Amino acid sequence: MLFGNMDPLGALEHAEEAVRLNPSDVYGHVMMGCVLSYCGEPDRGYAHYETALRLNPNFPNMGVVLCDQMMCRALSGRLEEAALLARKMMTAAPKYLRGLQRCAAVLSHAGNDDEAARVLETIDAMGGAFSEGYIRDTYPFVREQDLQFLISGLRKAGWNG
Repeated sequence: MLFGNMDPLGALEHAEEAVRLNPSDVYGHVMMGCVLSYCGEPDRGYAHYETALRLNPNFPNMGVVLCDQMMCRALSGRLEEAALLARKMMTAAPKYLRGLQRCAAVLSHAGNDDEAARVLETIDAMGGAFSEGYIRDTYPFVREQDLQFLISGLRKAGWNG
């Protein structure tokens, strides 16, 4: 529902039910964290990622978790923590294009413009060019400020999408 229907609030209902029905399900907590971050509740979302990692410290798609934790921290104004998570994400999943997009924005907002520009160069070298329309169409943030955070960070890093 979150990405397919671009319905974060509907996805939130499903994620809450999944966690309620099976509070030990790692994937339920990962989805809950993701949905909450898009619904404008990044601190609550981060807590669900922490629960997921407590349940399975060797989660198989660590790049996604690190990226989403990074966004939760960034959208909460914790840019230094977010930048550290960005670097961990890039090590864990160096070819995760959507993650790299968010890393570039976060690193730029955290004052690491040169590093952010290098991330954009990596994306381009991988053939991962993307437009503002793509960002607007595929990142279903409930709060406009969160979408603008992503776009402005990318622009600050040198993106011309």
